[in-house]
Formats: sequence, C-alpha cells, structure tokens
Amino acid sequence: MSDLIARTIDLGFGTTTVITNVVGSDVQYRTFQSIAAPLEKGKGDITSGSFGASRIVKVCVDGIYYAVGEDVQSYVDNHESRVLNNSFIKSKQYQAIFLASLSMMTDLPINHEVKKVIDLLAMGLPVNNMTDPPGRDSTLNRK
Repeated sequence: MSDLIARTIDLGFGTTTVITNVVGSDVQYRTFQSIAAPLEKGKGDITSGSFGASRIVKVCVDGIYYAVGEDVQSYVDNHESRVLNNSFIKSKQYQAIFLASLSMMTDLPINHEVKKVIDLLAMGLPVNNMTDPPGRDSTLNRK
C-alpha cells in the first residue's frame, strides 16, 4: 500500500501558509500575505518587466484573474480594500487564495484521470464562522 498524501493550508486574515512539498522528513512550505490582487483585464504575463522569477501564482475566479503569493504587494492597487470581516471566507479573494495554495503543491501524484491527488487536506478555518450554523455549514460544504 502506498503512503497517503496529506497537505495543509492555513488561510488566515493576515497570512496563508501552505505545505508545498514533502520529501522524506523534509517539509517545504510557503507563507505569504492573504491578499488576492485582481489583475488588469487582459494582463496575461504577470512577470513581464521583472528581472527574476516572481513568487506569484495567477488563478481565475468567476472570470477574474488574481495574483497570489509572496510578491503580491507589487500588484496591489492602493485603492483596493481587503475583506477583513465574517464574509472573508465567502469572498472571491478567499477562493483565489485557496486555489492558488492548491496550485503551489508541486509534488502531488497524478491519478489515471490526469488529476492531482490529495488524500487528506487539513485546513485552518476561521473559528468565528463555526458558532453560526449557517456559516459553519456553508464553510464546510463549499465546493
């Protein structure tokens, strides 16, 4: 029997930490600000003009592209506001950070359907949503 693939994402109001790779007992992770910066419409190459590799992942949520990662601050509009209340977990930014975190997991095996496999995903969820049954249920059952 092969080992189960387990990963962790702790997506908080301030920072996000994601386990990206596990080799033996060596666990690699990334920690970055919990910011999903909307990209300008039609801006496909988010590393253009940079001299080095950007630590950014680009994801699409409902037709809007977001930049997420360690270098996100260079994509943040000064007029942009962050969702820092109970609705954060239901926001497009939260979904973008979650999807980007999944894409940062580089060592996942591929199954017969050519999809990456995670047997167990442990999440750090906002506890303030757990006391409200509708909030708790929508958080735990979100697709």
